[in-house]
Amino acid sequence: MKNFTKVSFIFVLLVSLFSCSEEDIELTPWPADADPVFSANVDGSAFAQDSTGVDAYAYTTEIEYDFNDEDNNVIEEGTYDAIRILAANGSNSIALVFPSETVEGTYSISSTQGYFLANYLMNTGEESATNRANSGLITITLHNQDANYVEGYFDFETSEHHISDGVFKTFYAVSEE
Repeated sequence: MKNFTKVSFIFVLLVSLFSCSEEDIELTPWPADADPVFSANVDGSAFAQDSTGVDAYAYTTEIEYDFNDEDNNVIEEGTYDAIRILAANGSNSIALVFPSETVEGTYSISSTQGYFLANYLMNTGEESATNRANSGLITITLHNQDANYVEGYFDFETSEHHISDGVFKTFYAVSEE
């Protein structure tokens, strides 16, 4: 009986070892304890001024684009898969958009051409204004596409505001399309 138990144990152990595969492993795309990091300065003031801090989330989406020439004529248009990071502090928010296949590096933000976009939205309660970045840089310091995780920093100028010292570290949800 002892030999039968040992053989059975070894058989179960071998079956369990060899039946595992990558498909059997379920990964949680957004760890429950992984709060995103997002901060910036807007015109020299910290973006996270209130006691609740900044609410941030990120996800993939399809973005429509058009590239314009200096006379604002459309010279190219289409769509691309992108990561969108949105962060809100009360009624104001910052949005960053970049291609989902972006690798580590520094990229220019442009209002007329490019896949790297940024906006600053101000909402005073009575009116709101979206300020699209005219120029700036976004640097991706880490992008793990298998884990849906990205981090980096950014600076950009709108016609009315300077967003500086921006930092983000976040997981992103992948849209099922």
